[in-house]
Parts: sequence; C-alpha cells; structure tokens
Amino acid sequence: MIKKIKYIKDFGVFKDFIWNANLGEFKNFNLIYAWNYSGKTTLSRVFRSFETRKIHEDFSTAQYELELSDGSIVDSNNIANQSLNIRVFNTDFVSRQLKWETSDSIEPIFILGEENIELQKQLEQLRKESADLNRDYQVNLNQRNEKSEIIDKTIRSRAQAMKKELQLLDYNKTKLENGINSIKDTYMTQILTDANYQNDLQISLDNNKKELIQELLLPDFRIDLLYSNVNEIIRRKVISNVIKKLEENPKLNDWVRVGKELHISEDTCQFCGNKLPADLMDKLEHHFTNDLEKLFRDIESSESTIAQTYRLIDDFSDNLPHPTEFYNDYQLTFVELKNKLDHMLRTIRDQLEALLPSLNNKKINPFQTVNIETDYAAATSTVTPHINDLEGVVQEINGIIKKHNRRTNEFENVKKNAKLRLLNHHIAQFIIDFDYLDKMNEINEINNTLFSLKTKIDKVDNTIKGIEAQLLDAKKGAKKVNEYLNTFFQSNRLLIDVQEDGRFILKRNGKIAKNLSEGEKSAISFIYFITQLENRDTNLKETVVVIDDPISSLDHNHIYSVFAIIKAKLNPKSCKQIIISTHNSEFFNLMKDLSISDIPRFFGKGEKDHEKFVSFYFIERKLSGDEIISTIVPLPQELKNYKSEYVFLFSILKKFVSDPSSEISYRAIIPNVARRFLEAYLNFRNPSSKQGFIQKMSILFPEDTDRFLVYKVTNEYSHNDQVNNRTFYLPEIEECNQVVALIFKCLEEKDKLHFDALLDNIT
Repeated sequence: MIKKIKYIKDFGVFKDFIWNANLGEFKNFNLIYAWNYSGKTTLSRVFRSFETRKIHEDFSTAQYELELSDGSIVDSNNIANQSLNIRVFNTDFVSRQLKWETSDSIEPIFILGEENIELQKQLEQLRKESADLNRDYQVNLNQRNEKSEIIDKTIRSRAQAMKKELQLLDYNKTKLENGINSIKDTYMTQILTDANYQNDLQISLDNNKKELIQELLLPDFRIDLLYSNVNEIIRRKVISNVIKKLEENPKLNDWVRVGKELHISEDTCQFCGNKLPADLMDKLEHHFTNDLEKLFRDIESSESTIAQTYRLIDDFSDNLPHPTEFYNDYQLTFVELKNKLDHMLRTIRDQLEALLPSLNNKKINPFQTVNIETDYAAATSTVTPHINDLEGVVQEINGIIKKHNRRTNEFENVKKNAKLRLLNHHIAQFIIDFDYLDKMNEINEINNTLFSLKTKIDKVDNTIKGIEAQLLDAKKGAKKVNEYLNTFFQSNRLLIDVQEDGRFILKRNGKIAKNLSEGEKSAISFIYFITQLENRDTNLKETVVVIDDPISSLDHNHIYSVFAIIKAKLNPKSCKQIIISTHNSEFFNLMKDLSISDIPRFFGKGEKDHEKFVSFYFIERKLSGDEIISTIVPLPQELKNYKSEYVFLFSILKKFVSDPSSEISYRAIIPNVARRFLEAYLNFRNPSSKQGFIQKMSILFPEDTDRFLVYKVTNEYSHNDQVNNRTFYLPEIEECNQVVALIFKCLEEKDKLHFDALLDNIT
C-alpha cells in the first residue's frame, strides 16, 4: 500500500508540497475532498505516472516521491523501473482510452476464456522467452542510457565553456553536436597552432572596425645619383690663372670671390675706401673663371638636393601610419617592419650626411682634386642598405596594410570566419580529449544490439498475441460492460457491440451512438474502468485503485449509480487500497458514510474504529505572489461533521464574519462560498426555473444597491471561464467583509427562524 506522498515539487499547483506528520498515513480507504481547480486531477496524475511508468508530458521537470507501507520508496527519478501495481481513473483515462472525439470505437476488454492446455504451455514458454529478451534489452538499454547520459553531460559542459570563452550568445549542446557531425571526418585538420588560435581569438572578439590605411609610396631618394654627382664635383679640375695668395688661403679666396661681385663697376674698395689697382679686376676675372663659378654652383646645388632629400625622408617618415591604426594582430608585425624602415631611413640620412664634408672641403679648396670613395665608404661602412632592401620593407608594410584594409572591407565575414575556425578547433579538441568517436561507436554497437533484441521481442510478442487471441474471448468483456450499463442506466438503450475485428462499438437503441452527453460519457468511462479492473492483466487484490472525481457537474443524476458500483466492487477485501477524490458534496457525504459505517466491518470492527482503516483529506488552495499553490491538509472537522454542504458553507461564512482579517486564502474562496450558499437558499425559497439568480436575489435583498453589490462580488470573483495558473483574481478584504455581513443581516431580518437554526447547527 501507499503510506504517504513524501513530497511533490513543480507539478502544477503543487509547487513544494511536503507530507507532514499531522496528515497521518494513507490507510485502506482514503477520501479526499476539494473544490474544482484545487488540484485533484493534478494529484491523480502523480499516481497515474506510476501506472504508465512515465512522467506526465506537461510536467517534465516535476519531482515527487511515494513511501510504501513496507518502507520502500518509489519516485519520479526512476519511474520507468518501479513496480507499484496501481490503476487510476481520471480525465486523462477518459480521453486516452475511449477517444470520444476521434473514433467511433472503444478498445476491447478481454476476459479469459476456455483453456487450451497445449496452447497455454506454448504461451508460458514464449512469455518466459519474452521476459528473458526484455531483461537483456533492459540491461543494454540501461547501459546505453548511462553512457549517453555521460556523453550528454560532457557535451553540455563543453558547450557552456565554449559559449563563455568565445562570447557566443546562443551556443548550446545541440549546436555542438551539429558541429561534431560536420567536421568529424576531417577534425584533425581543424586544430590551430597556438599563434593562429590567439590570432583568430583576437579577430573574433574585436568589435572595433578600423579605418582604411593608405598604402605607402616610396619616394625616389636617388642616393646613387647624388653620390656620383658629388664624387664628380670633388674630383673636378678647375682651369684658371691662379692667384697664389688666394690659392694658399682658402678663406681669403672665398672672401675675395664674394667681394668681387660687390666691386663690379667700382674703382675704390668698399671696405677701406682706397683706390683699387687698375689691373685688379682683370686678375680676379682670370682667377675666378667660369669653371670655378660653375663648380661653386654645382656644390650649392648638391647641398640643396641633399637638404631636399632630408625633407623628403622626414615627410615620408612622419606620414607613416601609427601602429594603433592597425588591427591588434597586425600591430606587432607593423612595429617590427617600421623599426626596420626607420633604421634604413636613418642610414640614408647618414649616407647623405657623409657627402657634405667632401662638398664643403671642395668649396674651401676648389683647386684641389680628391677621390671620396675611401672616406665615404668609411663613413657609411656600418649603414649601407641597398635601395632594393628599402623597397622590400615598404612592400612588406604595404602587404600588412592590404590585409588590414581587406579585413575592414570584409569586417563581419573575417570575424565570422575566425570564429568558425575557433569553433572547429574547440570541437576537434573535444573529439580528441573526450575520445568522442570511440564512445559513439560503443553507443552504436549497443543500439545495434537493442535493434536486434527488439526485433526478436516483437516476433515473440506477435506470436504470443496470436496464441492469446485463441485463448481470449472479447465477447465476455463486452458482456460485462453491458451488464454494468444496464444496471447503471436501468435500461438496455446503451450497449457495446463486438465487431468481427474485435473492436467495441457503442450503440444506442441499435444504432452507433452519436452526440453522447457529458453525463453518459462520464458514466460509460467509469464503467469501462471498473470492467478493466476485472480483466486478465489486473490482479485486483494486489492493486491500488485511485478514482478522481467520478461525478462531474453534468452527471449529478448518476451519483447513486456510481456510489453503488464502488460499494459493490471496490472494498478492502477486493483490492489492496482505495483512494477517492471528489468535489461533489453529495457524493462525498455518501462515500464518507460508507467509509465510517461499512469499511470497518470488513475487518470485523465497528464505526468507532473507522480511523484505523480510513483517512480523510482536504486539498487547500492558497495564493503566493501571483500563483495558486495547493497543499494537502487534514479534512476540516466541519466537513467531517456536517453532511450538508449548505451548512458547511454557512459555517465558512460565519467564521469569516467573526474574523475577516484571518488567512488571505479566505479572500480567494469567500465569493465562491457566498455564491453557492445563496444559490442553495434562494433556489429553495423560489424553485422556479424561469427566474435567474439575480432575479431571485430580491427575496433577500430588496434594496437595489445591496442586491447589486452582493451580485457583483459573488458573480465576478466566483466565475473564471479560463483556468490559468498565472491568473488569480483576489477581492479586497473590506469588500468581502461588507458582502458577507450584508448576507447575514438580510438573512436574519427576512428569515430569522432559518438563520437561528443554521447558527445552532454549527455551534
């Protein structure tokens, strides 16, 4: 038997339910009372999952645990392997088993027919073979699931790590698996070197799109030409009638050369004022010939060209791009090339500077001829780059610039490709580190084994079904259902007919039944469930039977028929344990009387001992934040003591009037309680079906303002067309207090005898 529900987490309205000591344990017969939308069906789905051995599809993350009477535990974590023998009737059973809206047939119920000894032996042997195969299948399945779970967890963990490291917004297990499948045949080629990895990582994380950089245009420094010209100037011989004194004194020679130009057309010295000798200017003209003047002009021209080349070098150097203009992964290479280029430019300046002393010496000693090759070579011996080397460095820099510009022009694609290379690197590394392909081969081998076993199992099971078809008689199942239908409806208007293919067809007055009422559907569903408890697959004495709300609001007329079937078929002698839940107060009172008066007799005890064999519970619904949360509590004494729901409703209203600031949950139920109480009272006072609730309210509330206030609260807060766990309409405490006080005031004024009798019943 089930001893208790230890806990339920995240299963619908049961958010964090824990079974506490004051609930007591489940016993042989258990009755649960709750209003609609409190969680009865949800609770039945917890039990149902142990029957189907599957967690309900709408609550895949739920967790729950049952403790059995022998101390063992069954829970949601290993639900597929549990062995609790349980049968559950609820709305899911009705929709799944009978399929009212999608089919005109009902699944047949087979009752064991006459035995065929030989076939029975074959059947037993085949069942043993099937059990052995299924055991092998389960062993392999568990092994595969364990391996798959390890792989699954590892893939999830690696995907999360990659998501964080590579700053990916939506990377997950599925994308990693897809990536593995895309590169598994070439994964070794996806591994990056450390340098390439860091390079791609920088690119993929770089969100700073750089500007385009102009490629370098190397000026023509013409160093060789300058050298050749200077060398020619220095070696040039000047023909003239040399004035010995000027030749021997270069400074004086230079001073006179400049002064000569100042004394053209003059006959006195501009310096001392003395008369110039008559032949002085002729002598100077023969000393400073055109060749000498040309030499000086060429020297000045060469010096000017060297100065211009200085400026050209400086301009070129100043206009080089700054390293920060490049993308990060290009900056180091550019800095290295720039340093090399700067060194070459300084070398060129040194080469140019080495020419100036020779020119200056020639200017001072114009009549001397020298060869500068030896001096020039000595001056530039450690800094003599060839111009081709300079062009090579510029080309390398331009190569970096082109890569930079290409990335700018294709910024997003470059990032995307870098990220893809990084992803593939990580995926390939995962395949290597985790030995993924070998592990998947192991899984595939197990899957092949499972497929082979499943094929054998299907073959054996099909043979079993063939033999069972010969041993079983579907007509007996139909006959049993028809017996219940006849008893239930007190007529043969609804019957099950068995077709040649074994299908059950429901007929009304000999024709296929159409447009069944909700009451008929509920009744037929319950009968079908009860009949199934008698079929060949159910050992009822070892079965826990759970029945959720067999009476709906639309089949009130069938209360006693359902009650009679339960009383006759379900008791502590016929089944292991019974758990019944309902919202219908009349049905609840019938079951309560049955449990108190009849259940103890099965154990040879009287009514006073009923608590040894019977437990009563109530599902309480409360508000937490914006969510409805349900919990199981002991049945309130009012519900246990009062047989009339009408008196019970009055007791709740009286309790609220006495303490309107009590639990917040009262605010959620008071409008509904007040509505149901008023409907019962007013329908008794005025049973006419021609007047609605609002019209009948004038009996108790003659004043329009009072009547509309009560109607507003009892109508607006007691009806909810769409049940939604995220929707909760909570009236104000003052409003509820005002309405309930008004009901009591008017009831006492209009019907004091009735009001006093109600008070007597609850005290």
